[in-house]
Amino acid sequence: MICRAVMPSDTLARKAHRLLRARGFSAEIVRSSGTKEGCGFALRIMGDCNAARDLLERAGIPVRSMRNERDGS
Repeated sequence: MICRAVMPSDTLARKAHRLLRARGFSAEIVRSSGTKEGCGFALRIMGDCNAARDLLERAGIPVRSMRNERDGS
């Protein structure tokens, strides 16, 4: 499963990226297009989206929105 997590800031996107990678998630920072949701940065996370969200919440890293994507998009 692939999900996109729109982040409130570039700094939090980088912090979340480091945390997720350290916990075994494959993730990359991507630019958000037409963003009314946040700073223009998001994480593209491969793996269990609910587990990723829970990990970020436990670490106190806010996420503006998180949605599932189709594989290959």
